[in-house]
Amino acid sequence: MMIAFALCDARRRANLRRAEVTSQIGVSETMVGRWERGVSVPSLVSLRRYAEVTGSRLQIDLVTKA
Repeated sequence: MMIAFALCDARRRANLRRAEVTSQIGVSETMVGRWERGVSVPSLVSLRRYAEVTGSRLQIDLVTKA
């Protein structure tokens, strides 16, 4: 769900509609909606494109298990 929240937040900060993001990424609005609801997870390539379109920087953290 953290990915979904981050995607929605990035799009809102960029003041973009879902349709604007999808047209630039090259995926359907349905797919982006699924990502933003946490129903499915985008590929790394799609995450990079989403970040670029929204003017964000993609950062992935792996942390040690406690």
